[in-house]
Amino acid sequence: IDITLVLEPLMENALGPDWKKIMTRDRIREIYEKL
Repeated sequence: IDITLVLEPLMENALGPDWKKIMTRDRIREIYEKL
């Protein structure tokens, strides 16, 4: 989860400038648990 949050340029390219509102720590955890 921490690594994902550090990759700001990649997340901004994928989700836009408001990516931190979209991709919260809980949301990232949910996605990783599904994997």
